[in-house]
Amino acid sequence: MHNLSKKMSRFLGIITLITASTNFYLEVIKDNSSSILALMTLVFMCILVIVQILEKSHEE
Repeated sequence: MHNLSKKMSRFLGIITLITASTNFYLEVIKDNSSSILALMTLVFMCILVIVQILEKSHEE
C-alpha cells in the first residue's frame, strides 16, 4: 500500500509539471517578448520538481 501511494505522488508530480509547462508554452505563444522569462521560470520549476523527487526517494 505504501509503494502505491509513492507511485501516485510521483504521478501527480509529473501531471503538475506537464500542466505547468503547457501553461507556460501557451503564455509564450501569446506574448513572445516574455518567452525568455517564461523559459527560465519553466527550467526553475523543473529543477524544483527534480529536487523534490530526489528528496522523496532519499526519505524511503
